[in-house]
Amino acid sequence: MKTKKSLTNILLLCLFLMFSMSLMAQQPKESRKEKKARQKKEQEVKFLNAKALLYDTAFVVPANNISLNNGQTFNINNTINFLRLSGHEGAIQISAYLAPDRGLNNTGELFVKGPITFVNFIEKNDRVTLSFLLNGETIKLRITVSICGSDQATVFVDQNIGGPAFQLSGKMVQFNDAQIYERKLYSR
Repeated sequence: MKTKKSLTNILLLCLFLMFSMSLMAQQPKESRKEKKARQKKEQEVKFLNAKALLYDTAFVVPANNISLNNGQTFNINNTINFLRLSGHEGAIQISAYLAPDRGLNNTGELFVKGPITFVNFIEKNDRVTLSFLLNGETIKLRITVSICGSDQATVFVDQNIGGPAFQLSGKMVQFNDAQIYERKLYSR
């Protein structure tokens, strides 16, 4: 009895594999030129979507890595390290473990949330740049977000008095598609 069932299962599996292989053989092969054209078109669509998000000032850039002034680059967790804009409010969070005494390279976290002002857009060829001032309770940051022909964004963060602080990079996404954990502000 068991051998009949296992033989039937093997036969059904073989038929399924032959059917799926015949379907794959019927699909036309894509030439290298067609593949490049398709990839270019997909990249253009991603860039146009990112550009629309940038102009709407409604997006999240989950950071895949962060670069410091001295040239060091660190891969980081993009669920807790990000830049978020929603209309006239923004938040930037850089934190290694979301603990008060730890953060970027164990030197302290950065969490600034507040209204954005001095919003400026510059568009040149296939590069779009958004710069603004993020006004937190205790600190103001000058932030510049740049995309160039794709949905990959580079975010430059400067303190008003200290010059460039760091830069982070990641893919620009809608807020609903971002999987981020934003720290809550606690009053002391």
